[in-house]
Amino acid sequence: MLELLIDVPADRVELEYKAVFDEIKNKVKVDGFRKGKAPLNIVELQFREQADREVADKLAQHYIYEAITEKQLKPIIAPTYKYESISRGEPFSIKATLELYPEVEPGNYKNLSVEERACKITEEDLEFEIRTILEQAAEFKIKDENAPVENGDFVKLKVKRKDEDDKDASDDEFRDYDIIVGKSKDPSALDKQVAGMKKGEERDISVKYPKNYHIESLAGRKAEYLVRIEDLKEVILPEFNDEFAVNRGFSGVDDMREKTKERISKIVDEKIRGEAKGKLLKQVIESGKYDIP
Repeated sequence: MLELLIDVPADRVELEYKAVFDEIKNKVKVDGFRKGKAPLNIVELQFREQADREVADKLAQHYIYEAITEKQLKPIIAPTYKYESISRGEPFSIKATLELYPEVEPGNYKNLSVEERACKITEEDLEFEIRTILEQAAEFKIKDENAPVENGDFVKLKVKRKDEDDKDASDDEFRDYDIIVGKSKDPSALDKQVAGMKKGEERDISVKYPKNYHIESLAGRKAEYLVRIEDLKEVILPEFNDEFAVNRGFSGVDDMREKTKERISKIVDEKIRGEAKGKLLKQVIESGKYDIP
């Protein structure tokens, strides 16, 4: 951050006041006079505060830009400025604040190396992705009132956290979740414990989250939930055949499987490369010197 102290001489301030009052005089209508015909002394009396603001803004913008250009400064954002007062016939002082691009002293950025993860797409991964595509085209059939929740069903859940560790538990509010039962690979997912429940049924569920859980506030903790089945539907998947594949732009089932696997591989490869680049950048950043603006 850089502060500039700028002093504008009194004669320059006076010139700007005259220009601003002339501009105001031609724009405003004063009672008893046609637009632009009011005497200047009346305009100066009635519009003094407006003129003060406009003169200060014009002078500040002009002199700050001039200083930036002269000193070849490179602000990141538009400068801010402040002043105590402005008066005709007196010098005008401005204090401008600029956020500048930081000075960077590069560290070691050559011959760096990181370990890159390897990933192989399995048939299980491919089947999971194909099923997801089929689910997007699925039909939903309302199940009988007394039918239990089964793997593959679409369920609307109402979930409320009950344990004391949850800051929002006192709100006594349910939150809505839509899930396909049994689809999640997360062993701590709620759908692992709702099988067998019926529509309208409530159940207390306890979940122990792993230490590496992606939500930091839950990692390694045990949480208590009240779960209610709000809606229950059977998911009727379309048949995975050549007709289905052709309708989605493929030549057939084999082509769809092959290209779907290629797409998954591309996504995974991009993620792996991104992780590796991130590790390299971290090494560069940690070895360099710079001030964060």
